[in-house]
Amino acid sequence: MLARWKQPVLVKGPLGIVSLFELSFFVMFIALLVWSFSTYLHNSLSTITAASIAEYGLKIKVWEYKLETAGFWLGIVGNIALAFLFFPVTRGSSVLPLFGLTSEASIKYHIWLGHIVMTLFTAHGVIFIIVWIITHQFSEVLIVFN
Repeated sequence: MLARWKQPVLVKGPLGIVSLFELSFFVMFIALLVWSFSTYLHNSLSTITAASIAEYGLKIKVWEYKLETAGFWLGIVGNIALAFLFFPVTRGSSVLPLFGLTSEASIKYHIWLGHIVMTLFTAHGVIFIIVWIITHQFSEVLIVFN
């Protein structure tokens, strides 16, 4: 039964040669990230109103603040994926055999995680740049970073 899970399912895909076991864990990891983002976002957006923005003394619209909040949570979810990048992938790692992984497989997973992390952090950055441009804060941000 376990041998069927280790047979290749996808051969000519963007992820390389992927077994059913790897594909199922990949889907579960994506589900974890989507669930985390949607939970954080749902809990945050439900509390954002015009009155709550006025309490903080902000001069932005509700949808702008909600967009900024979505960008913030994309960065946090990116940190969840980033934490998995610190899993050791060297050939001599003593941790890999504990999980039944080879060095080649762990390098493949490391590449997948890197692509996910870069996608999340790019979306995070693009959203913040859009918010800064819309709220006319982009020049202020450039001054701070210089």
